[in-house]
Amino acid sequence: MTKIPRRSVLGGLGLIGFGSVAGGVGTRALLSDTEEVAVIATAGELDIQLDWKAFHNGTQIAMQAPADTSGQVAAHFTDIKPGDAGCFSLSIHNETNPAYVWLAMDIEHETDGGDQPQDDPHESECPPVEYPWVCGQTTTDGSVTIANDGGTLIVEIESASGQSLGETHLHITDSIESIPGGPSPGQFDYSHENIDATTDTYEIPFENSNYSLSCGDTPVIAVHAEELDGEETCWAGATEVNSGQGGSWALAIDHTIDCCSPTELAQPAEEYSLADRILLDAFWDTNGDCKIDSDDTVLFRDITLRNLANNIAPSTGGIMPEWDIDGTQNFSLLWRIPKAVGNEIQGDELTISFHAYAEQRRHNVDPTNPWV
Repeated sequence: MTKIPRRSVLGGLGLIGFGSVAGGVGTRALLSDTEEVAVIATAGELDIQLDWKAFHNGTQIAMQAPADTSGQVAAHFTDIKPGDAGCFSLSIHNETNPAYVWLAMDIEHETDGGDQPQDDPHESECPPVEYPWVCGQTTTDGSVTIANDGGTLIVEIESASGQSLGETHLHITDSIESIPGGPSPGQFDYSHENIDATTDTYEIPFENSNYSLSCGDTPVIAVHAEELDGEETCWAGATEVNSGQGGSWALAIDHTIDCCSPTELAQPAEEYSLADRILLDAFWDTNGDCKIDSDDTVLFRDITLRNLANNIAPSTGGIMPEWDIDGTQNFSLLWRIPKAVGNEIQGDELTISFHAYAEQRRHNVDPTNPWV
């Protein structure tokens, strides 16, 4: 075997190396082509938008094109009265990616203007009785009204127009002849002095009255006043009283105390607010025309606003539109206030808030309700 010197090996290796480089230089004139591919990753978008329209007694009062909203006032129904009707239609748009969508509604900022029922709950049983107010022997537009609540006699004096009451006197007895002094107001059992007002009220408990009043009694009541701004003496009623000292004239009232039954007195009038008196039809409105058509899905009929809010509030999970992918869904409320409601809602005000939430559908087979 012929031995190769180490440097030859190294030299030989060097030649091999050089040949490789030379070979590479020799291919530079051949045709060539280069391709480039760019990969861009963009996160998907999920963007729901809302629009709405509102009608009051057939007149359109609001309309909004699809938009991103947050806390915007959609419609303000003002001066609503018993017998009024209208519609509010909310459209939910999802034109981006398939999604689950939830809708909820609740009542906020509810203000009770004070129930003012048209009829007193006891009026049919024991209505107040009004008697004439006569000053200087001339009938005026003032009056005295007598009522009771089953245990207290209530006497309200209203002065004649343009006059103020300076002092008033009241006496309850069983006959005309028993009126003190024939009559002398200074001897009456009850009096109010230094009033300077156009009205004055006496509330006399049955058990504490000097006459020991009770339901069914027929007392004689003398009501007298001196005008602050005039010189006239005023009396209530139509029954003439015998002239007393100095031949002064006077009138008195023959009154019957009609009382309500204890059962009626024990039952206070129910209190209602606007949310309890508005009736609604709530439905998925296919074409958003604020009308219930044959292809619409009615969710609730003749439901009060309060009960609807209790059913679809965020705390209950709200409701999910019929679609859960993409497109547009319209939710409409037809509302009305029955004429029989009367003054119960006078001065009431409230705000209705709608909440919409969307969550991606892809890779999300078991979505979680956002509110519960």
